[in-house]
Amino acid sequence: MENLIALNDDLTTGSFGQAGFTIALSAGIDYFLVETGFSNASAGSYSTVITGLNGGTATLANVTDVPEPATMRLLGLGMAGLMAARRRT
Repeated sequence: MENLIALNDDLTTGSFGQAGFTIALSAGIDYFLVETGFSNASAGSYSTVITGLNGGTATLANVTDVPEPATMRLLGLGMAGLMAARRRT
């Protein structure tokens, strides 16, 4: 993928705060931003603020974490159980 900006932001357990990255971008080019956390303490809600050279900002607020696969499997299993119970009645 071209023009990909990938960042791993891993705060320590129990910490709350900000992390910053400075990356020079060129005007007129579309970029893809991927920001991840890679520890068990990374769950939660995130927001990303992009600040331009003239001080203008763009905020991506309320970016939430993706549910882990086990949660989705349990949801699917529960739905299958409800469907099976519904067929019996």
